[in-house]
Order: sequence, then C-alpha cells, then structure tokens
Amino acid sequence: MAFLLAGVVWMTGCAVLLDTGGGTENREPNNCGKDGTADLCKTLVIGKYTWMTENLNRKIGNSWCYGNNESNCDRFGRLYDWNTALEACPEGYHLSSASEWEDLLDAVGSSLVSAKKLKSKTANGTNDYGFSAMLGGVRGKGGEFTNGGAIGYWWSSTDRVDGGAFLRYMLYNNETVHFLPSSATGEGMSVRCVQGIGEGRLTVKLAKEYSGSESRSETEKLLLDRGMIVLDAVYFETGSANIHRNSKPYLKTIAKMLVKYPKLKLEVGGHTDNTGGLQVNMTLSQKRADAVAAFMREQESALSGMLSSKGYGPTEPTADNNTDAGRETNRRVELKVLNPEVLSEYK
Repeated sequence: MAFLLAGVVWMTGCAVLLDTGGGTENREPNNCGKDGTADLCKTLVIGKYTWMTENLNRKIGNSWCYGNNESNCDRFGRLYDWNTALEACPEGYHLSSASEWEDLLDAVGSSLVSAKKLKSKTANGTNDYGFSAMLGGVRGKGGEFTNGGAIGYWWSSTDRVDGGAFLRYMLYNNETVHFLPSSATGEGMSVRCVQGIGEGRLTVKLAKEYSGSESRSETEKLLLDRGMIVLDAVYFETGSANIHRNSKPYLKTIAKMLVKYPKLKLEVGGHTDNTGGLQVNMTLSQKRADAVAAFMREQESALSGMLSSKGYGPTEPTADNNTDAGRETNRRVELKVLNPEVLSEYK
C-alpha cells in the first residue's frame, strides 16, 4: 500500500528486497565517490549529459547507509538530505537538476516507460542504457528507513518557491519514472551526479560563502583580484533572453555582493557560440546581457549607476566552437570591472 507523507511516497510493509526477480547482474561494490573524487565513478552519456551510472556513495554531511548498515552503501549508495546532496557530488560534477532528468527521460523514451529501461536488473529492470538505477529507499526525518529495494528516490537541485525541492522516484513493480515536488528536504534520498557545473550548486555555494556578513567570499576575491568573473550559474531558456528561474537566487546573491563596492563600474557581457547567424547572436547576447543587468538592478537599486551591459555574440570565444563542450563554454555571461584602477582601494 502506498501513501503520501511530507510530500514523499511511502509504502507500508516493505522490507529490503535484494536480488528478487528481474534477472541478475554481476555487480561490484559501489565505490563511487568513496575517495571524495569522481575517479572511482563510472559514467555514460545519455541525451545531452554525462551521468554517473551509480548512486553516489560519498560520505559527507548528513548522509547515511540504508538501515545504518555499511553493506547497503556498497549496494545502494548513500542517502542524503537535500542540502547535503547539493554539495555532495565530487569536483567536476553536480547534483542533477529537474531539467536534466527531463532530458534523460526524453532520450530514453518517456517517463511512462523509462523506469524499466533505467533500473538495474536486480531492481526488476532491463538496464538497457547502463544507467543501473538501484532502489535505495528513504531515510525519514526521525531516522527511520523504509522502501529499500522497493522504491528509489533521487533528489534534484531544482528548488521550489516554498523552500522544498523536486525529486524523481521509481518503484520495483512499475515502469514509470515518477515526478514529485517534495517539501521534505530533511529526508535522506539517493543522488545521481552529472558532469559539469549545475543549476543549483553554485547558487548554494555562493550563498554559503556570502550570507550578508562583512567577510569576503571566494567569488568576491576572484572579482577583486582578476577584475572579471564568469557568472557560471546563469542560464536562459533556449533561444531567448528569459533568465531561468533557477538562476535568479544566484543573481540575487551576486547583486547583494556587488553593492559592497560602490566605486566599481561593471559591465555585464553576453557571449554566444557560433551556431546561427552573426547578427542573430549579437542581438541575442545583447538581450541576455540587458536582462541580467536589469534583474540585478531590480534587486539592488544601488547598482543602477554601476552596471552597464554589452552583447559580444560569438566574437570572443574562450573555447573551441567545433566541439559541444567548447560551444557550451562559449555560451556565457561575464561580469567585468571597467575601471580596474579602483580595485586597489578594496584590497
């Protein structure tokens, strides 16, 4: 019997299911992240992104083995609360976002039939893509564990306006990858990491570095030292200048940081890859730069006289436009100090 509790699907009477039905696999112990790096993690490309093929097993922060049994970490990976999950992925990887899960499911077929293809054979799946989803269960806020081997829950980095976060889950006897806007961020759930810098990780990292105190974050130090930073966590809807909602908390934090340095004159620079016509990209990059500058001015009125914006289109690439990774790097927003002579006053 399934029911909802604190936004999470729970099942009654579910013990841990190990190797029941669905075929067998020769599975080695899950060492992904055990050494704090991605060196022991296996990956594969599905859709647009490079995914880890195991649940993360890095011991960090609020994380647990199912049933507090270390052997279950070797099988299912660890369970993390949401705030820990945001920081858990090793360097070079990030907690998967809701949009990255959507891309994964689109590549596999649809959410209605994807679970069968993504689950490991020991989880009653066919594992067609090598994703090897293991159903690690959940740890409740009170420390209770349930649904191990019966349901797998995976956090996304995508948050809700009410302070909760979105997740995906799969059931042993079901072919659908379910979507749930959970508010239970204190629950322990599984983590799948994706290569690159994600939508949520830098926002949280920056918020932890700078919480309105007088101390300087690493981002501030970088800006004052180099006179330029790339706004890594700024994303837009495809082909438009609409700022993705997941980027707005990040930009709010950046804006709050910048007002500490009123003598700076700053330029928001929009950059694109070389896909499409030159004039189209010049126009798009200008609109995106304008949108970022306008949003930050709305957050902090003191920035009105400090911020300007300029679109560079594809004219200043920093990577090879002949590769997907290079084009992704070139699609960026930069923040540059236009009067570097005043930087010494803030050092």
